[in-house]
Amino acid sequence: MIDCLQGRIFNLRGGKAQRRVTHTVSRCPKELRAFLSIAGDRLASVDIKSSQPVLLLSLYDDSSCEEAERFKEVLRSGIYGALSSADKETVKEQFGVFISPKYRRKNEFGENFGKRFPILTDRIRSFPASLAAHLQDLEAECVIYGLIPKLRERGIPFISIHDGGLCRPGDAETVAALLRVEVAARVGFEPVVTVQRPCSVPTV
Repeated sequence: MIDCLQGRIFNLRGGKAQRRVTHTVSRCPKELRAFLSIAGDRLASVDIKSSQPVLLLSLYDDSSCEEAERFKEVLRSGIYGALSSADKETVKEQFGVFISPKYRRKNEFGENFGKRFPILTDRIRSFPASLAAHLQDLEAECVIYGLIPKLRERGIPFISIHDGGLCRPGDAETVAALLRVEVAARVGFEPVVTVQRPCSVPTV
């Protein structure tokens, strides 16, 4: 992995069943990304908070209906903590199980989701293909095919990582604002976009 980065070998790959793009940086551990830089500037991280739950809004016929508005409020406050008492990583796993075609192993997140959002739950259960792949497609639509062309027009370098990416700290707020617009154009909701500034790199 390190040899690939030092040699600027990025191994760009597209998915066979969806539009998601992966590369050397997206596959490397988060700890290693702290050492990346562009023209000497270490990089900030920008990403959509609770990206896949946010993109579930695309399943509503009317994203302004009463249930959808309640769902948006939960997204703003933090959906993982609102629907499960487990730690964040466990809740994310529960979400993945819940949206899978064969949701047989019930979990706290899925059961609470079903009670509070029955319309959306019905859409999830009746989705005709892989919902996870559909949501990854939407992430790619927002980031790769929506955000990146606008950044290119502005001369802003950016490394995409699924629901966000890496950029110079001085560009982070611009990237976040444009990313909110791209998501809103597709699901009728401006999500929370988090910006994580580079921290000090440990010396060896």
